[in-house]
Amino acid sequence: MDILKKATGFILLRKNFRSTSKIIDFYSKEYGRLLLLAKGIRDGKNYLNGSLEPLNCCEIIFYKKENQTIYFVKDAFLLYNFPLIIKEYKKYSQIFDLNRFLSFILPLEEKNEEVFRLYLLTLFFINFLPYDKIRNIILSFYLKTIALIGFQPSLLACLKCEKKLFQKKDVFFDTKKGGILCSNCQKESKNSFLIDKKILENLWHLSFIPYSKLLDYQIFPETEKIIKIYLNYHLTDSLTLRKILL
Repeated sequence: MDILKKATGFILLRKNFRSTSKIIDFYSKEYGRLLLLAKGIRDGKNYLNGSLEPLNCCEIIFYKKENQTIYFVKDAFLLYNFPLIIKEYKKYSQIFDLNRFLSFILPLEEKNEEVFRLYLLTLFFINFLPYDKIRNIILSFYLKTIALIGFQPSLLACLKCEKKLFQKKDVFFDTKKGGILCSNCQKESKNSFLIDKKILENLWHLSFIPYSKLLDYQIFPETEKIIKIYLNYHLTDSLTLRKILL
């Protein structure tokens, strides 16, 4: 007998499967990220099609057949969505990239309530903010998320000698080691470069302070560049992720 399970979460992505079905990339609070097969959903008369759209928050009932590796959707109920994101193409494009980022970095069936809550908070902020205010939130989401999955860069003290560096004149960022180095320790590093103090402060604020304090905070272009370099280096060298972030 197939055992039914129920989960609440968000549709990240979906793609066509064969002639009538779709594979749903579903991010749930209870089970983490799941791949679900929605059979017959591409039939225009299938009532599930409207519920299983990207950005929808749904309650989904699913099951796994014996000797199968994928879950099957039995039923789905739309709880709410984010109309102010869906209606604005530029916002939707940013969130679609963010969804692909999550789909790429999150392992299947690994629960992480902190990332789930951060994603939900991010959607609410972006839904109500004007487009010109959301870039700081997006950048902050990337840094906060990689911290929660174990890739947070060290931004307070030298990676090697552990001295606090905010008061030091010269600070270097080492992409490979994942953080900052003092002028003495960086001499042994082949992957470090001098980083301006204002850029280091940007990285720290984006990593640690709440979204509400970032709305009018000035982010320098060099900060965004460093974030992209760091993510590309530590997460993957895949062309897929490079296209998302560059």
